[in-house]
Amino acid sequence: MDAYAERRTNRFRPSGLQYTMDYRVSYEHSLKSEPEAFIAQVSSQLVGGVPGNIPRALLPEYITELILRRSPTIGRIRHLRVL
Repeated sequence: MDAYAERRTNRFRPSGLQYTMDYRVSYEHSLKSEPEAFIAQVSSQLVGGVPGNIPRALLPEYITELILRRSPTIGRIRHLRVL
């Protein structure tokens, strides 16, 4: 089984009903070298691999941490919106 097929089959596991969601978000971010200077505005980005059991109230915090983990040059994120 190739890597793509393995990811596709792991999206839904009948044993534990583990599934992931994809969310489209917008935000502004700064670089790690200058955390107070917000230089980029991301109008739309698809964030995948978010567990489906995350409560809606905790979703922005989880997505922020996910983006920061995946992009090590980003310093801070503000004005995150789930579209």
